[in-house]
Amino acid sequence: MKKNQTPDTPVMKQFMKIKLEHKNAIVLFRMGDFYETFLEDAIIASEVLGIVLTKRSNGKAADVPLSGFPYHTLDNYLPKLVNAGYRVAICEQTEDPAKAKGIVKREVVEVVTPGTLLSENSSHHKSNNFISSIHIAKENTGFSVLDTSTGEFYLGECNHDQLKERLLKYSPNEIVISNNLIYSDKDWYLSIRILVLVGFIYIIPDSQTLFAASGSENSKAIKSFQNGQYYMKRGRVAMALREWTNALKADPQYGDAAYDLGGACFLMGKLELAEKYWLMAARLDEKNHKVWDSLGFLHTQKGDFDKALEYVAKSIKISPKYVNAYINRGFIYASVRQVDLAIEAWNEALKLDPKNIKARENLARIYLTIGKEDDSIKEWNNIIGIDSKYAFAHYNLGLIEGGRRNVDKAIGHYIESVKLEPKFAAAHNNLAFLYSIKKDFKKAEKHYLLAIEGNKKYSKAYTNLAALYDQMKKPEKSIDHLKKLALETPKDPVVRNNIGFLLSQNGKLDEAIKWYKESIKLWDKYPNAYYNLAEALEKKGKYSEAIVNFEKCIKLVPQSPRNAKTLERIKKLSELKGKSGRG
Repeated sequence: MKKNQTPDTPVMKQFMKIKLEHKNAIVLFRMGDFYETFLEDAIIASEVLGIVLTKRSNGKAADVPLSGFPYHTLDNYLPKLVNAGYRVAICEQTEDPAKAKGIVKREVVEVVTPGTLLSENSSHHKSNNFISSIHIAKENTGFSVLDTSTGEFYLGECNHDQLKERLLKYSPNEIVISNNLIYSDKDWYLSIRILVLVGFIYIIPDSQTLFAASGSENSKAIKSFQNGQYYMKRGRVAMALREWTNALKADPQYGDAAYDLGGACFLMGKLELAEKYWLMAARLDEKNHKVWDSLGFLHTQKGDFDKALEYVAKSIKISPKYVNAYINRGFIYASVRQVDLAIEAWNEALKLDPKNIKARENLARIYLTIGKEDDSIKEWNNIIGIDSKYAFAHYNLGLIEGGRRNVDKAIGHYIESVKLEPKFAAAHNNLAFLYSIKKDFKKAEKHYLLAIEGNKKYSKAYTNLAALYDQMKKPEKSIDHLKKLALETPKDPVVRNNIGFLLSQNGKLDEAIKWYKESIKLWDKYPNAYYNLAEALEKKGKYSEAIVNFEKCIKLVPQSPRNAKTLERIKKLSELKGKSGRG
């Protein structure tokens, strides 16, 4: 597989090196007073944040897509990226530019995920921000929950069928899970980043084997190794790493310590160190198929798919019946768009384990991406046959049937999904939308409210409910619910713009203008807010102010198709201003 040509400027070379280490994250690259994003990151950031996408001249290489924002607005933009489902790596300048010899040193100082987002502008602000880990054993389930905002920590054990109930008490924003967890059907399943990337499930090293039994006769090494296990079970990865380092110092031939040390480094995002220790473990035991699979997984994370395939192939050669390696091989092929080979790998996994839900779910997803909806439906139904309580399978069947405009079938699947998981906010939202299509406004209202009850910061449900009330000719209710959302999202400019629009539609221009201005205060590069504000000011006869805001809108989006008509409006407003003498 050929890699893209590396951009040739020193800054871009530096960025590409950092990006390679954080392949699965949006890199916010500090450049003076701005955080900048490049290449695909820039395209994503532009779409999610609504900021201008431009290009950076890059010598002989092609122009590089670029988007960015001032460093002091990080708290406004970071939550938007994270809440949109992206990991974010914050790359800072680590030396004084005035004292730098050559290019300024930069390094990633923080990787932010839903469970670690502590910004006061995040959707989790003023509420608990729980991150959880789960371990499925043969008889029981172990779980831990940490509130990263307060430091509260809970540890528990329960029967498998009690897990959902226990976790719902905390509603964690992020779950760290090992490959022996089959599924979770709550909203947070969609946000799991340690298991889901580009829509497909891949396998982290199995915690049951990653933190393995002792393989040393050195008493000091054994003690440190066991201490590491103790700390890891309690989620204290840094302490575990320290103890396993000590174990390896005491016994350099301690393969289990090297393997677990690599796992701890991986969980901390230290990929180079993880590779170092896993290669050491491989040298100490070349027949350990799981370490080769772990190395394959690591190189998938780094974007080195050729190396990843090489290591996974070694794992399979040593242990041809190791199902996880086939699942990971499929994920690698899917990542480089070799769809047929991905399907082949997952089918190989199913030959070994026909009830493997991970493999079937991946097949269901990839069939959908290539337009084989019937095959995707078949796999989701196969999953339901394996686990009848898998709410997320019904949810996906609802999505497919809804896309086919089989409204009644889609409704049936969503109903089944919320029966199994009553607080499944996304399923309630979609169900409500379908009821609104059928003009069953009472049921639509009911399920939008249930969606909001399941997730009080679910902006889509609030917005859809507001639209429903508008459709029902109940503008006051519509505005009221958007105002409730505004209270939940004090730093969201889009919500405030939408409130202003509804108020303006209902003749409440003064209040609308107030909300538009609040939106612009939060985000001074929001073209729609300037445009809507200009229209409201025009209706109030404030022509000068209207002209200023129309011009700001044009400046922000110079290529907009509506600019020609906007210029005509500015011309007419200038004439009206002159005739009336009104400002």
